Amino acid sequence: GNMDLGDVQTAEAFVKNRLQELLKESPLLGERAYRVELKKSEMEDWLVRMVRKEIEVGPPLPPFRPRYFEFEFGLGGGTPPLKLHDPYREDLLLRGKIDRIEVDPTGRSALIIDYKTGATFKMKDLESGTALQLPLYLLVVQQHLKLRPLGGIIYQIQSGESKGFFLREGVEEAGAQVHSRSLLEKKEFDGLLEKSVRFARKFADGITRAEVAVKPRLCDKYCPYSSVCRIEKWRLPFIYQDHREEDKKNGLA
Repeated sequence: GNMDLGDVQTAEAFVKNRLQELLKESPLLGERAYRVELKKSEMEDWLVRMVRKEIEVGPPLPPFRPRYFEFEFGLGGGTPPLKLHDPYREDLLLRGKIDRIEVDPTGRSALIIDYKTGATFKMKDLESGTALQLPLYLLVVQQHLKLRPLGGIIYQIQSGESKGFFLREGVEEAGAQVHSRSLLEKKEFDGLLEKSVRFARKFADGITRAEVAVKPRLCDKYCPYSSVCRIEKWRLPFIYQDHREEDKKNGLA
């Protein structure tokens, strides 16, 4: 109702121009010309739809508003790596770039938004350790920006949908409306962050030992590499069960 059509047109023009500039700097390679043009057109459609939705509807979770975009840590830009301390082992240092950080009206609490072209948010991925990105980003917000972490959102670029997980008491204090299935009590929320740190250590230890077991934690139902995969699909439920039992034994379940 309060939308200014001029703002929408200006934003769309900016997105299209900026996309062309970025594609000149980093061109899409390795495909035939017509496929590259199709991908460029698709990317433009995604971005225009996203920007239009933000102007017409607002940010994914009002009253949270954007504060940081492409926030780098451990990449030489002034913010140090995320340090996962362990008194019995060497600290694990992680680096990365957070797509977007939103803050509540007080400016003291934050949400993470991560853009994905295909993946969507699933709570079970957090539980199984196959989606560590959002929880670890929340620790960056806590450690380096001194903001209270309240949750994470996956923003699906193609559909414009956004889903995530949230600390109930925090989003309610901020006055945000979230589906009850996405809300976690403080004990669950804190436990999820702690578990993510333990998973990160487990996976880092495996990488250090050069352990690359053919034992997936998550298989894409529509995997494009099924013809060369060494895993027989009928075994997957048993492999997942093995992981659950091992995680339970190691205090990760």
